[in-house]
Amino acid sequence: MTTIMVIDLETTGLGGIEEGDKILSIAIASVDTERRTVVPVFSTAIYHELDEADRNAWLFRTGHMTTDEIEASPFCSTKVAEIVSTILEGQLVTSYNTDFDIDAFLWPWLDDTLSGDIYQFYRAPCIMRAADQVEDIPRKERPDGTAWPSLAASYSTLVGKLDGISQHRADEDAVMAGKVLLALNELGLYDPDREEEY
Repeated sequence: MTTIMVIDLETTGLGGIEEGDKILSIAIASVDTERRTVVPVFSTAIYHELDEADRNAWLFRTGHMTTDEIEASPFCSTKVAEIVSTILEGQLVTSYNTDFDIDAFLWPWLDDTLSGDIYQFYRAPCIMRAADQVEDIPRKERPDGTAWPSLAASYSTLVGKLDGISQHRADEDAVMAGKVLLALNELGLYDPDREEEY
């Protein structure tokens, strides 16, 4: 396959759906490795009734999103899950951090929201793990002791300056991750059909 769907999520926390965190927004970009294109496909905030813990989420505290964006969204979680499942059906799907976006959030959210009636999609290798092969990408150690390259650092190293790009916005992050995937693919460091992680 030459098309890979790249997702990005913004959430209330890092623990995942099973720990009570919510997906605040989701975006999908379509990457074509033959045409060398990245095209935004879908992006929306997801309506939630936000409790006090939700309102204290990092994204809101730092101004990357507002609670008004969530509370004004016309799309509830069920509607978004239906749309996302339809878009991803039969596709190769990845994200910049698949452990977070797909394993901790996307799959459990779709399973809970759609009561197990999930359209089938196929997981492509993690973009972040592939980017880790590039020694020139700067890394910062995280509280858990890992030092994976961030999306911004990977983009700056492999694609170009971040001028005018808003980080931690699902729509822009999905496109950024797609461009990083293309750059890695061009270097021979990302094969979407590879069955194991890098």
